[in-house]
Amino acid sequence: MFGYLGCKGFAFPYCRQIGENDSQVRDYFIFSEDGIPSRMLQTVGTAEQPDLNGDGIPELTASRPGADQTLLFLRDGEIYQADIKALIQDAWPEANYLDGRFWNAERRNLHLTAQVPTPGLEDVSATAWQTLWFDGEPLRLYKDHSVYSDHTKLGLNAPVYVLEASRDFVQCSRWILMERP
Repeated sequence: MFGYLGCKGFAFPYCRQIGENDSQVRDYFIFSEDGIPSRMLQTVGTAEQPDLNGDGIPELTASRPGADQTLLFLRDGEIYQADIKALIQDAWPEANYLDGRFWNAERRNLHLTAQVPTPGLEDVSATAWQTLWFDGEPLRLYKDHSVYSDHTKLGLNAPVYVLEASRDFVQCSRWILMERP
């Protein structure tokens, strides 16, 4: 049994091949007043129920890393479905290989990474990060304008020995990765 988006019913999970991979699928059924079940919606991927807009009613998210991201939410008694990947690609067209793993329920956001062209170097791409927020109204996509130096975010409020140890760890890890055959 489930209680999502103001509805009660049952979810039927199963695996289905989508493309070359098996994916977890869930069909959500509700009952009419005379007891007849009907499919309310379907999710593909890992389903979670975080309260992203803070109204006390959990939204429903489904994600397949590297593929689909879906957000289902309730507004004015109606259930809406947002295809996150399509919306992000419309708002951030230069983003290739877009990936967002799972929504962070505590921070109410989704961290996204993508490969984007490097200005002035047409054949070189770089990893970019952006954060997606949902407050019950529009989805908001924010670019991280942080500045990094020597693998460390500038302006961090941390003891010097912690910053130095972090830098040493990253440099050591980078060296180990480069030395492996």
